Amino acid sequence: MRGDSTTQVDPHPNRPPPHKQPTLEICCASIASVHAAAAAGAHRIELCTDLPSGGTTPSYGLIVAAVAALAQYRPDPIPLMVLVRPRPGSFVYSADEVAVMKGDVRAARTAGARGVVLGCLRYGEDGRREVDVCTMRELLDVVKEESWRGEAGDVTFHRAFDDCEDLLRALHDVHRLGSSVRRILTSGGHETALQGSASLRALCERASRLEKPSVNRERLSVMPGAGITKENLVKILKDTGCWEVHASAKVSIPSTGVSEFFASGDILQTDSGLVKSLLQALARTALD
Repeated sequence: MRGDSTTQVDPHPNRPPPHKQPTLEICCASIASVHAAAAAGAHRIELCTDLPSGGTTPSYGLIVAAVAALAQYRPDPIPLMVLVRPRPGSFVYSADEVAVMKGDVRAARTAGARGVVLGCLRYGEDGRREVDVCTMRELLDVVKEESWRGEAGDVTFHRAFDDCEDLLRALHDVHRLGSSVRRILTSGGHETALQGSASLRALCERASRLEKPSVNRERLSVMPGAGITKENLVKILKDTGCWEVHASAKVSIPSTGVSEFFASGDILQTDSGLVKSLLQALARTALD
């Protein structure tokens, strides 16, 4: 792993706490995808738009619609996490873009989301990409301004993490941000989580040593994402010791409209059958 030397690690370094069960988070970019994921039994949903670019901030209307949709599926609604990313491309943001992000955090809370998915980087004194701790703290201060559905806001640090050039240092930087950040979404610095399994395991092991058991704070979770399928989910979780996993479970649906002036490419949509197959695979890990 970048920034690390070879170490001996516990075979299950990041085993879930006794009260935690394996969790499947599904990334959705439309209201149809939200319904598909919820109907299949997803444990948590990340809402975004523009999946081909890696996701950007969804509209306020989509967030409101997603919150209403999720309330239909169980009395305790499925948690909704909203991606706050003002544009595709670099995770290094200007002051104006950070102001936009603060407004989007407030909008997500007002709309009824459970939390937000954030990630900001900067270039350090050595010219290498690293977590922008100061900007992240500004955004987290906004998260903490009011309660989210009666609770403290939930925050995920997204795959900007994989763009850092020293992942272990990045892990420590995220840990320094405090208990608001509950998990890191990462492929271990590789194209897919399967390819990054060794790095993910090392990150889990380090996270377990950073976190001290406390009634007021849960251990920082390392959540594998990128290329998760029913065929590799069990192997990834067993090899890494992680207990949360992130997938899009998407299929490509041909667009029915034809426009003379605008591209009418395929629509990427969450598939209930794929979500169910992931949940079945996840259940097998819980039994082992």
